[in-house]
Amino acid sequence: MIVDLNRMCFAWLFLLLTSSAWASSIAIIVTRTEIVIGTDGVNTITTNGAKSFGPYCKLRKKRKTYYTATGTYLMSALNFDLWVLARVAIDRAKTTEGIYDLIEPAIFARLPDIVRLSKSTDPENYARWLRGIPIIAISFASIEHGVPVAATIYFQIDAAGEIVKPAGRHTLYGETGRAQYASLGYNAEMNSVIASPTWGIAFNRNPIGFVTGLIQKEIDASTREKRYDVGLPISIFRISPPFTGWEPGYEGACKTAP
Repeated sequence: MIVDLNRMCFAWLFLLLTSSAWASSIAIIVTRTEIVIGTDGVNTITTNGAKSFGPYCKLRKKRKTYYTATGTYLMSALNFDLWVLARVAIDRAKTTEGIYDLIEPAIFARLPDIVRLSKSTDPENYARWLRGIPIIAISFASIEHGVPVAATIYFQIDAAGEIVKPAGRHTLYGETGRAQYASLGYNAEMNSVIASPTWGIAFNRNPIGFVTGLIQKEIDASTREKRYDVGLPISIFRISPPFTGWEPGYEGACKTAP
């Protein structure tokens, strides 16, 4: 009998493969005085090709920096943990912008294995990446010298499956009289709202209601399309010099401050 050791190793990896979580919707709005982060509360867990959904808190804290992400958080077979990489980068960086220089190479070095394994074991997820959904998107937010700052970086493959170097730094700084927006994960419904030139007025009138509405639109789309990978509960977190914490009643899957 001839035994193919490569196939045996692959089969063993497949049996152990657990990954989490490839879909979410996160909205970040930055003004001169604060940062408001809204997230859905569903985690997609893929084990041996089977998907299940459960509540999950998508906001973390390290020192004075808050961070949130969509895409592949965890991949057990590769010992990959996005949250750990983020904590290490924050610990070593001196500024929010400085986190870029540390997190980019740390994640980029792991992408070939993540893409290779996902292509074989989770082709549905891999197909989403080919259509432009980032493998990973991660944002870091804090107040620096009294100014709200939110920095986001996206990791993707192109339509041919080749890993693309991050296209630059997406950093929002609080500006007087201006609301700025960033999104992670599924965002078509949110972007349609932000396309209105008066969205900033609507946000200022009711910040929590506005951000909740953005996330709810993506939840509705997920239900309508029978994906169920973006869902309740909705969490809203505010970062500002006078107050930082969960909006009362909007802790969602996050029962306590991160």
